[in-house]
Amino acid sequence: MTAAMFDALTRARRSTRQFLPAPVPEQLLQALIETACRAPSAHNARPWRFTLLTDSATLRALAKAMSVDFRRDLERDGLPPDVVTARVAHSLALIGNAPAGVLLNLTLNDMNTYADPQRAAAERDLTVQSAALAGGQLLLAATAHGLGSVWLCAPRFCQATVAQHLALPADWEPQALILLGYPADDAHDKPPATNQQRQDPINRQRPNVVALAGGVGGARLAQGLAHILPPEQLSIIVNTGDDFEHWGLTICPDLDTVMYTLADVANPETGWGLAGESFNCMEAMTRLDAPDWFRLGDRDLATHLTRTQGLHAGLRLTEVTAHLAQALGVAHPLLPMSDDPCRTIVLTEAGELPFQDYFVRLRWQPAVQGFRWAGGATVRPTPEVLSALEQADLIILCPSNPFVSLDPILNLPGVRAAVAARPTVAVSPILGGAAIKGPAAKMFRELGKQPSAVAVAEHYRGLLSGFVLDTVDAVLAPTVAALGMQVCVTPTLMPGLPERVRVAHEVLAFGATLL
Repeated sequence: MTAAMFDALTRARRSTRQFLPAPVPEQLLQALIETACRAPSAHNARPWRFTLLTDSATLRALAKAMSVDFRRDLERDGLPPDVVTARVAHSLALIGNAPAGVLLNLTLNDMNTYADPQRAAAERDLTVQSAALAGGQLLLAATAHGLGSVWLCAPRFCQATVAQHLALPADWEPQALILLGYPADDAHDKPPATNQQRQDPINRQRPNVVALAGGVGGARLAQGLAHILPPEQLSIIVNTGDDFEHWGLTICPDLDTVMYTLADVANPETGWGLAGESFNCMEAMTRLDAPDWFRLGDRDLATHLTRTQGLHAGLRLTEVTAHLAQALGVAHPLLPMSDDPCRTIVLTEAGELPFQDYFVRLRWQPAVQGFRWAGGATVRPTPEVLSALEQADLIILCPSNPFVSLDPILNLPGVRAAVAARPTVAVSPILGGAAIKGPAAKMFRELGKQPSAVAVAEHYRGLLSGFVLDTVDAVLAPTVAALGMQVCVTPTLMPGLPERVRVAHEVLAFGATLL
């Protein structure tokens, strides 16, 4: 069996609770048990025992016997009578309608005995572990033979009743009932159930990570990282080069895009703005002949009003951002790159343009010739940004526009050197020669470079330890590697949260190899 075949088998196995009435051949049941007996066990003692239940009538009788204990326990729990009756009826139907079953038991007869309670308890644990391994192997074997199965723990709660009903040997302790049959609900064709809130089962020794982000692509990877790393292990430094004043308000588009995405309130269609937004104020401002080329939603305005009020009261942008993020339930540190205005100016064939004029008002149509940043020699990264970089074990350059989302951060005094001094991974925002969103590919072309993942890697040359390519660009991996960086090839499109978390896992795992 290949690794791919085994992976497919484990993914196909899941609980089946509806079976066809067709009997399961006893020869097949015997084969499943033989497979289960090949499981590893403590001391190689094989402390498991199996009881074959080969027909529905036998299972119905067992279910009826167990239901007395089940009903008693539910009543002791204080559940209402109708709930008790319904749950007992469900249990009777589930077990009684299965064509076959296997009762998994354990025995301590062949295990070691110890006089001290601690080792005796540990030996019992080893016995339970061994029996569970055998049961798990039986479940996989059933899937391989086209059978559905479901593991029921009920016998563990009424061991004496089960043992008496089935006349088990005195040393056999019932542990679980595995129901078997041919699935009636196409269980093998159903996708596995997912629960994105499920806690990561692996206790990972993770590094302190700093992500540099801007725009929709950066926000999406930041959200994936935030679902994996706790707040004390992830800081997100966000571009403020595209900030500007509009209607007398301080607007921070990249900060808000990342913040709204982390808070899970971003518009899923655009990637920016708020989901379910209205534009009543916008319409009123248009009637008053106010500039209307930059659309601000009604609820989005509350963010800008609060930010502007805070800044006018003397708070730093970092402090105002922390307040806004906390109010939206964002736990991870969201750090503006600077508290000082540092505006991106796009040099174009039409002259110098403030970034939002170029990007929104003119829909990024003028050909780009270069960039500069207005703010003067006093512009500095915040103390929080410098501290995060200093404490970082791994830095991630999110798939943001290199020129107008990440260069404004990297060009701040001390930032580029701090990034270059640490293991740093970049994720390409260019896939197959095109940008997923925005003008990055167009900018590369107008600046005289063929837009590609290689062009992105060259742009960051001297900063990176590793580079993440999308699978569509796998052929470029050797060229990127020749630039002196390790390469990871993986799908990087992130339309939804599952993809964002998966890509984040890939990037973190890749980054861990570079530490």
